[in-house]
Amino acid sequence: MDVLVVGGGLAGQAAAAFVAAHGLTCTLVSRAPAVRPTSRSQLLSPAAIGALDVLGLGDIVRAEGVDPSKMGDTIEVATLDGPELDRRPQPPAEPGAMCFSHARLTSLVEQASGAEIRRGLEVLDLDGRLSDGTSVDASYIVGADGTDSFVRRSAAIPTTGPGELARQAGVLFRARLRHDFAAARINAVGGMLLPEDDPDTWLLLHDGRSPDPVRAAVGDVDVTVLGSFELPVISMAAQRSRAGRVLLVGDAARTDPPAPGLDRGRIVTDAHDLARRLAAVVRGEATPEHLDRTDG
Repeated sequence: MDVLVVGGGLAGQAAAAFVAAHGLTCTLVSRAPAVRPTSRSQLLSPAAIGALDVLGLGDIVRAEGVDPSKMGDTIEVATLDGPELDRRPQPPAEPGAMCFSHARLTSLVEQASGAEIRRGLEVLDLDGRLSDGTSVDASYIVGADGTDSFVRRSAAIPTTGPGELARQAGVLFRARLRHDFAAARINAVGGMLLPEDDPDTWLLLHDGRSPDPVRAAVGDVDVTVLGSFELPVISMAAQRSRAGRVLLVGDAARTDPPAPGLDRGRIVTDAHDLARRLAAVVRGEATPEHLDRTDG
């Protein structure tokens, strides 16, 4: 086996798919049994969309994605049922950029991947031992396992930056609300209300102080809470992206506020670049030093 990828989020799926597209053998191992259902749309740069062309997905993103200029304004309110305090358009995006659902993109990349996908398992060490008693003997290991990366810690790669700056609470819920905005800053709960792709489904990020943050934010409407969570606000970077046969990508390599995993465009292009470098080294076209990154 050429490459073992640890982590089944977008960074891991993209790394595995691009590695396989370059003709290398690859296995991806993920603890999660399936793609996480969040459907928040994020900005994909033209470079990221171009990289997805390698997997045959660029045209799907261009067809299904939303022009950032059409995403709507950001508003500020005390509560959603009160008057607007401010309304601002989205900042200009790079020509050719598109907004696209994170969960949809991750699923598409997994479906297009030529890598072996093994879900519901943990990697126990850098020798590739798995929690089901099997093992994956790989020449290289790619850690795409998030901010608290087991791969990064096992390879003793230090990090810089303050780390976790704060924790923000979140609630996913369904309700019939106004739809004339892309995001709402809601002062009553110290947070943001964001529409999900599913109809009448919303994500509320809040400061955790209110006992009933949804009603405090949107008023007296019928609400069905689908789940709640805590979201870390993290600023961290690995001091290097390679230690011998171990490489890092995605949040395992670098995380910037406001929250992990939001810079989807960078994740895609970084995974594409990593796969290209790995393929050159495995084929003997470049030395292992070709894998060393200078961009964090």
